Amino acid sequence: MKIPTGNFGNVTPQAQPTRVDVPNAGSVGAAVKGLADDIGQQADAIIRARAGEGLLDYQIKIKDINESIRQGVDDGTIKADQIDSVYKTAISKLEKPDFGGLDLAEMEVAQRGVKRYEADGYATAQGLYRTALKIEAKDQVDTQLDQLGKLTNYPDADIEKINSMSAALDTQGRLAYGTQWGKIRQSWIDKNWFNQAQQRLMSSRNDGSALSAFNNELTGKKGFYVDKLDPEKRNALLNQSMGYQARIEARAIAAQNHADMLALRRENSAIHASSTMQMRIANSEIPTDQDWNNYLTSVSGTSQDGTEAVLRSAMLETQRLYSLPPEKAQAEVDSLALSLKKNGGSEIQYKVLNTVQSNIDHRRTQLQKNPQAVFAMDSGTPLEPLNPQSALQQPGEWGAGLKQRQANSDAITQKYGATAGKNLLTTEELNNTKVAYEKMSPDQRIQFWRNTQASSSSAITSRLAREIGGDALQVSAVASLANNPAGYKTALAVENGSRLLNPIDGVPKVRLPADFDQNIATKIKSIYPGFSPAQVQRLIPVVRDYHIGSGRSADTTPKAEDLYAVIGKPVNVYGSYVIAPAGTDENTFIDALKIGVNRLGDSAQDVKNGLSQGVYGFVPDSEGNQVLINAATQRRVVGKDGHPVVIEVDK
Repeated sequence: MKIPTGNFGNVTPQAQPTRVDVPNAGSVGAAVKGLADDIGQQADAIIRARAGEGLLDYQIKIKDINESIRQGVDDGTIKADQIDSVYKTAISKLEKPDFGGLDLAEMEVAQRGVKRYEADGYATAQGLYRTALKIEAKDQVDTQLDQLGKLTNYPDADIEKINSMSAALDTQGRLAYGTQWGKIRQSWIDKNWFNQAQQRLMSSRNDGSALSAFNNELTGKKGFYVDKLDPEKRNALLNQSMGYQARIEARAIAAQNHADMLALRRENSAIHASSTMQMRIANSEIPTDQDWNNYLTSVSGTSQDGTEAVLRSAMLETQRLYSLPPEKAQAEVDSLALSLKKNGGSEIQYKVLNTVQSNIDHRRTQLQKNPQAVFAMDSGTPLEPLNPQSALQQPGEWGAGLKQRQANSDAITQKYGATAGKNLLTTEELNNTKVAYEKMSPDQRIQFWRNTQASSSSAITSRLAREIGGDALQVSAVASLANNPAGYKTALAVENGSRLLNPIDGVPKVRLPADFDQNIATKIKSIYPGFSPAQVQRLIPVVRDYHIGSGRSADTTPKAEDLYAVIGKPVNVYGSYVIAPAGTDENTFIDALKIGVNRLGDSAQDVKNGLSQGVYGFVPDSEGNQVLINAATQRRVVGKDGHPVVIEVDK
């Protein structure tokens, strides 16, 4: 349908229509006119609906433009000063709605709708402009506050000045945060002061005095932070500071305890070093220069500091005194002590005296209990160690070692006098030998003493037996008998008897009558009247052990045969009774002794006469030989060659 425009003066002649009267023409015309009106109304409705849809679509597109601008404002891609241009550009690119078919009035209404939607969109865009300004202002304020805040991290930062610089952000701050700007700025200022206080606390955390000053600034009446931090933050910092102070105090206590412990440990180490050096000097050692340097390092800064001169003096004095017999050395020490007591002396002199006296006492003890060690020190020759297992496995080596020890002992006795000890073993060797001996079986013990006597001598065997103790004296006395079945049986009986009467657990397996030993002594005296009381006492344990070890009753007294088995049998040689050693054939012994006497040459007859008259007699020596003695004086008889008369019955 078109809006009529009229003729506007452009009139052309028109022919008049021919009027024809048709029957019922009025009703037909009315019907046609009604139909045309309905069609026209429907067309108008469609046109108006199409225009409405166009307006709605245009409105939606404007809203999309505004939403796009809003998103750009939110994400920062569109700034405030860009909004107007962005909006207008976007609007200019929109296709206007098509209002074709509307009449003039409807067209005007539609155009006003377009303008209204554009105006609303522009108003919305202008609203986004303020939002964008606020966002930009907030971003600027946050960025500048952050940058200013970072300046406070420097050690020499002027917090007061930095805080005042934030006043320049008031306009942006009010735009960005509105009425909250004041609180936000004050919170930022408080944070700066708190950060500065935190930095000061961290830099002072290991300094007790600095922490005390910091605490005063937090809590003092005129404290620096009293008007800058709220009580909660000041209390938090104060608690943290006090925690650091407690840790410093704890570390100080721990450090002092550690220092005290180290000092005590160093003191103990110094005392030990001094004692060790004194012991070395007491053993006649001469420390090297390196030893003295080590000593100085050990005692430096302790109570032993300065004792080097004392010890060196003591070493020289000890070396000199050690060259003297203990009695003479003690006399000199006593003289020095008397002089100091009378005239006085320095502390060093008294220390020297005490050290030397200690060393002399130690030397005397060593001479008595460990003479072999003294010999090694004096001679500068290390001892060849003695292993008791060698007596069973390498008896030759064992015997040679014992002989050398006897020579050492003789040299010590000759140098220091009769008071020197006679031990063949060092203290350590003796302990090892005792332990090994206790673990030996009866067979091994007999073999031990057989090999010892065969590889060394009877004298060395007896001396070693006295050192070892226990049943060593009894078993060693009869071990040499074990060269035949009967002799071995005798030696084994003695060893078994000793184990029964003196077991390791200390509980005797056989109980003896109180007079048992006295009965044995009486029996020995009756058969061997020439034995001295000392000889009798020495033989009682051997006879007792043999009696019990042979399985005889403790209620019986040993018979003569028992004594013959372990002591020997009395035989007559030229009218004098001599003891044929146990385990030997008596006739062979008599013959050997007579042969020996006859070898004396011119003195042979005199010896025979003396024996028959009771003037002379024979006694065995430590080697099993028979020594001629004067029966009255018990002294050895000296032959014409100036030597004692000794008959070697085994040759």
